[in-house]
Amino acid sequence: MTAVDYLPTLYALSGLELPQGAELDGEDLSDVLLGATRDRTEPVYWDYGRSSGLLQPGLEIDQSPHLAMRDGRWKFLINEDGSRPELYDLSSDRAETENLVEQDGERAAVLRDRLIGWYRRTAKSQ
Repeated sequence: MTAVDYLPTLYALSGLELPQGAELDGEDLSDVLLGATRDRTEPVYWDYGRSSGLLQPGLEIDQSPHLAMRDGRWKFLINEDGSRPELYDLSSDRAETENLVEQDGERAAVLRDRLIGWYRRTAKSQ
């Protein structure tokens, strides 16, 4: 569960309906809070905010790319311009030490398109 899931989850637990036309990034995970076990149905996307021009301390090479997504066991990161793609299988590499972009280029391309698409849609709505 992430912060974007709180609103739809709390609405569901309270018995209220979301306002008509509401578009949320999160999903209702009330069943999980009530004891069910299941995986998410949608990926989680986030932007570390580095594209805002704010000064980030440290060397650029020590910072991860500013866009990220988690889809099941996969975590994918990339910069808005397509540079520095990183792909990790968190089921076998929780420390994110082995970038699998070269070994699994097809998966990386699919996740890249989804993540950059999400970023462009959300950036336009701000």
